[in-house]
Amino acid sequence: MYNNSIPLLILLAALRYFYSKQSLAVIGYGILLSGFITWVIGRENHHIGASSLIYVLVSFIFFKGIQTKYYRLVALSLAVVIVYGGLVWYAFPKVDSTISWEGHLAGLMAGFVLSLFYKTPEYQKIIKYDWEHPDFEPMKDKFMQRFDENGNFVNLPIVEDNEIFDFEELN
Repeated sequence: MYNNSIPLLILLAALRYFYSKQSLAVIGYGILLSGFITWVIGRENHHIGASSLIYVLVSFIFFKGIQTKYYRLVALSLAVVIVYGGLVWYAFPKVDSTISWEGHLAGLMAGFVLSLFYKTPEYQKIIKYDWEHPDFEPMKDKFMQRFDENGNFVNLPIVEDNEIFDFEELN
C-alpha cells in the first residue's frame, strides 16, 4: 500500500492543477469504472488497493495531454510516460501473479475512456507579434520591405536631407 502513496500524491496534484474542472469527476468515475471493469474481467482473487486509481490517472493525464495538442499538456504527458511508463507492463497477465493485473488494465481502460469523454478548453497560442496574425501581409510591413524576393537584406536608398524637407518652400 505504501508503494502507491507517492505516485498517487503526485498524480492527484497534477490532475488537480492541470485539469481542475474535471478532476473530481475523473477520480470518482475512474474508481467506479475501473472497479466495474475489474469485476467483469477479474479472476477469483482479492483486488484491493489504489493501483487502479493510479492507472486511471496515468492513462487520463497521458491521453488527454496528447489529445489537446497544447505544448504544456503534451510535456506533462511525456513526463508521465518517462516517470510511470514502466507501469504498463503490470497491466498484462503473467508478469507478477501476486498483483491484480486486471485492476491495472481496468484503470488504463477507464482513464482512456474518461479522456475521450471529458472535454478540455481549446488552447490557442496568444498572438504577440504582427506577423503571427493570419491576415499579415509581409509586403506592407516596413521591416519586411528591407528584403528582396530571395530573402537578402537590401539597404534602403539614401535620401538627402533637402529631399525630405525642402527649406526653400518655406520662404
